Amino acid sequence: MVSHEAARVAATLGWTNVWVMTDGIKGWEKAALPVETAAVPIAPGGPQ
Repeated sequence: MVSHEAARVAATLGWTNVWVMTDGIKGWEKAALPVETAAVPIAPGGPQ
């Protein structure tokens, strides 16, 4: 899976707190774990 490879690369680059969410965000939410949301600004010229 791509997420596993990304985690491996991050760890190779020195990151020490690397996790793979094997069930994705839906599994995280189903487990009632905390989720943060943030407004994402739209780039100039992007959708209105």
